[in-house]
Amino acid sequence: MRQSPFRALSPRTRRTTAAATAALAVISGGTLAVATQAHAAAGCQVTYTVTSQWSGGFGATIDIKNLGDPLPNWTLKFTFPANQTITQLWNGNVTQSGTNVTVTNTDYNAGLATNTTVSPGFNATWTTTNPAPTTFTLNGTTCTTTGTTTPPTTTPPPTTPPTTPPTTPPTTPPTTPPTTPPTTPPPGGADNRPHIILSTDMPPVNGIPGGESGPADQKSDLDDVQTMVRFLSYADDFHVDGLIASSGTFANYANKQNILDVINGYAQVYPNLKLHDANYPTPDALRAVTKQGRDGTWGQSATNILGAGKDSEASDYIISVVDKATTPVWFVSGGGPRELGQALWKVQNTRSAADLATFVSKIRVYLIDDQDGSAAWMRDTFPGLFVISNGCFTGMANTGPYNGTWLKTYITTGHGALGADYPLSHWTYNDQGVYEGDSPDFLYLLNGTQGLGDPANPALGGWGGRFQGSGNRWTCASEGASSISRWEAARNWDFANRMNWAVKPYNQANHNPLVTLNGDTTRNVLTINAKAGSTLALSATGTTDPDNNTLSYKWYQYPTTAGLTISNSTSANAGLVVPNSPGTQVDIVLEVTDNGSPALTSYRRLIINVQ
Repeated sequence: MRQSPFRALSPRTRRTTAAATAALAVISGGTLAVATQAHAAAGCQVTYTVTSQWSGGFGATIDIKNLGDPLPNWTLKFTFPANQTITQLWNGNVTQSGTNVTVTNTDYNAGLATNTTVSPGFNATWTTTNPAPTTFTLNGTTCTTTGTTTPPTTTPPPTTPPTTPPTTPPTTPPTTPPTTPPTTPPPGGADNRPHIILSTDMPPVNGIPGGESGPADQKSDLDDVQTMVRFLSYADDFHVDGLIASSGTFANYANKQNILDVINGYAQVYPNLKLHDANYPTPDALRAVTKQGRDGTWGQSATNILGAGKDSEASDYIISVVDKATTPVWFVSGGGPRELGQALWKVQNTRSAADLATFVSKIRVYLIDDQDGSAAWMRDTFPGLFVISNGCFTGMANTGPYNGTWLKTYITTGHGALGADYPLSHWTYNDQGVYEGDSPDFLYLLNGTQGLGDPANPALGGWGGRFQGSGNRWTCASEGASSISRWEAARNWDFANRMNWAVKPYNQANHNPLVTLNGDTTRNVLTINAKAGSTLALSATGTTDPDNNTLSYKWYQYPTTAGLTISNSTSANAGLVVPNSPGTQVDIVLEVTDNGSPALTSYRRLIINVQ
């Protein structure tokens, strides 16, 4: 929590469970024909085609033809021979365990009549080789292979897409979209959600006099409660590994019951949230990772708050999470970071230097100010620790249309128990509007799931701000607070939509567009090399909307300003002339907004290395 007010934020995010429905760029393909022996009631023919291949990745389609009796549902199974891993699949649902892959039908392609074909497609990774699978089964019937061909490795598709991209993606189902919104979410894709431990010094939900030591009249600061409500409305976009109660700048106490009280409100709307995304964690799962930190006074030096006898439920829990982690764990702190500091102190004093280095390498930190002396101690003591220090958003009071009246209309009134928990004022005695000084810490991590940026590269910027630095140390970039305020409208309306999810069925709420950039259906930042002075085509062909809304497009530079002109910058297909400045980098944002109610925006990011 911070006293200085922070402008109302509303992260918009693209759902990680959204189905990819875009076409792959076809470069050169290898085909594997697969046939079965004749059976009276069962038989199949499979054609496995690698449509494109680049260093470390490839795209493929699987044409499945039913030669037997009609199938009401179908299941295709096969095994990758060289540890390939599917990262995204469309026209089907996929699960993978090791090298074993299972693809099942969706609702729209469940029925497979005799002599009809269904064609799932996917993107995948490979390491040293990329041989085709040799055995397929369809509903238990074995399909034997007759050959294999793998195309040559090329650059990731497409570095420069065709000047006139196809107007209809060849694998986008259904051919004629329904005229009414679907009633259930599309099937999920690859799970790239970040792992997060959130630290907060939030007061009780309704606030109490004397709850925090801020101004002279001792009234509670409620922006931490606001942040917690907003965070839980986006809990589907994270692996929530921990919710930590830790004293911070204006709170000399920490009480995890305050977090649990907001989770109780979340529990009442959880059944409806889950209608929109199955990745919403259960209330019990959130309660299980809510942990108690230590009380203390703000500004205490590291020697006073860290060391022998200073362990807590929270600090020991952080150690257990990081020890088990196989991907980076983000510790984001709007309260005191002392629990992470104590975890690092304990590992430093109980393990070998090599084990300590391994432990530190798995942690990423985002701090809202330092809050206590442990922050500077961690930066000074552990040069290998990745730290973003956000102290540049002082004085950002809420202004404009997103005030208390807006909040009452779109967040608190008629939006269930979670909305009712959102306080309308920063201090209990005054309706000043929302500040949410802590929200940037988790908003920053939405960059990857929404397609706007990459949390590993703070220089790109996004809803949690943009930062400058290098290696493991990052501080606020030159534009300061405007790196957050520039996204205000999209964030706020997306938050309002999430509160609609809390009370409305799927077909009565809006959902974010699914954006395809130059044939790529992931949410990864694309990086390409382009020759200075060359003409580069930009394509959003294949972009779809889960609710069949009309889409608008916008291409622009951020944050670099190379002085280039983007032609057709408000169309799905645009173009630019690469600046004549070899060795520089151009950043392009694709912004896609639907015309739903409220309108929602999704993003993709392209980095051009000028050669």
